[in-house]
Amino acid sequence: MNKIKNLNPKNIISKVKSSKKTTNKKSSKKPMSKKKLITIIIVVAIILGIVSKVFFTKAPNMQAESLVLNKINIVNSVNVLGEVQSENSTNVYTNSNNIVKEVKVKVGDVVKAGDVLAILDSENLEKEIEQLEQTLSASEANNKLDLDSKKRAYDNAVYINENNLNTDLINAKSSLKTATIAMEDAKRLYEYNKTILGYGEISNEEFRKSENDYTKAKDDYDKAVVELENAKLKVEEDLKNAKNSYESAKIAYENKSERIALENKKKEVEECTIKAPVDGTITNVNALVGNASTGTLFKIEDLNNLIIKASIKEVDIANVKVGQKTTIKTDATDDLEFSGEISEINPTAKTEEAAISNGNAPSNNGDVVFEAKVKINDKNDNIKSGMKARLKIILDEKNDVFAVPHESIVEDENGLDIYVAEPQEDNKYIIKEIPVNKGMETDFNVEIYGDDLQEGLKVLSEPSNYTVGSIVELSGGEGIE
Repeated sequence: MNKIKNLNPKNIISKVKSSKKTTNKKSSKKPMSKKKLITIIIVVAIILGIVSKVFFTKAPNMQAESLVLNKINIVNSVNVLGEVQSENSTNVYTNSNNIVKEVKVKVGDVVKAGDVLAILDSENLEKEIEQLEQTLSASEANNKLDLDSKKRAYDNAVYINENNLNTDLINAKSSLKTATIAMEDAKRLYEYNKTILGYGEISNEEFRKSENDYTKAKDDYDKAVVELENAKLKVEEDLKNAKNSYESAKIAYENKSERIALENKKKEVEECTIKAPVDGTITNVNALVGNASTGTLFKIEDLNNLIIKASIKEVDIANVKVGQKTTIKTDATDDLEFSGEISEINPTAKTEEAAISNGNAPSNNGDVVFEAKVKINDKNDNIKSGMKARLKIILDEKNDVFAVPHESIVEDENGLDIYVAEPQEDNKYIIKEIPVNKGMETDFNVEIYGDDLQEGLKVLSEPSNYTVGSIVELSGGEGIE
């Protein structure tokens, strides 16, 4: 340090003069050579340059990165992948296993509801229908004749019964009446003979004969009563049988099982003509001539009404809501950005079968995701069904607010601050602190607000490297995005 102090220019000059005097004294003895003098002068010049740089050059100022504070729009979002699909997609199939005879459409054809898509072979069905119609015609005619006959028999039985016209019943009642009269007559005679027998007016033989006649009359009466009851039972049984026969004939006549079988066969023939159930575009054709018509034969999609089905990770699903806006990009549309909206979220999670990419971070196979449907608000002919789409779901956004990067905020015991650079002379800046409060945060920026904030402030990007009051030079100075 003492050596550095001795390098003061005045000391050096005095030493040079002293050296010259000494030289002059010595020169009286022997003159200095020209070469040695030049060397001394060069050395002195070098020393003077070093000393001048050390004592007369000012120390450089520190450099600081800054951003210009302005009001921006900030967005908190989730990036997901999805697939463009038709909102209205219809699979066309048939329950028939008949052979495909003709295919009328190809992929890309636009069809209307009712248009014929394919025709199946119905030759065997038509033969079966012809046989069924012949059999059914004869069966229905016979059933009608039988029904009419049974109805007449039943109606006749009801009429006879209600008007007491049954012959067997009439005869039975007549026989009972006759038997009753005969029994009463025989009883009176028997009782009379029994009385006069005691007076000896008739013989025992005559009395026994009247007794036998009375006994026989009672037997005939009992038989007549039984025959009448049997006649009544027979009438009731005949009426019941007539009714049952009529009802059976009616059931047989009204039985439409054969007719239904025939109608089902006819329906099968109709289904052999495969028609479009809805308007749309044919996007898949599985029907092949000569093959059985099993499974889905055609797929029809409404390509004028496209949506995107996206997979939302379970870590993000709590923040995603129906009605949130989205931005949509596809490889086919380059940098064009389309607007969309979450229209539906499946409440049940599913496990993905294949890995998908979510933004820059690929997801693992087997991730649990929730399927969401996104409505495309901006129509574009270059967006096609089946395309992959990149979506940014807007979870939250604020417009026209002050925002800075997270690292621009300093936290101390007094709260939160930002460091700003105020201009001084000679393009120099002094660092000052401004207290702030935080609002909405995104992955990159955070909203700030405070009484001293204004547009145009130069905010230090990395304030932790500086102290309040330091003098700095600035670099950067771009606006915050």
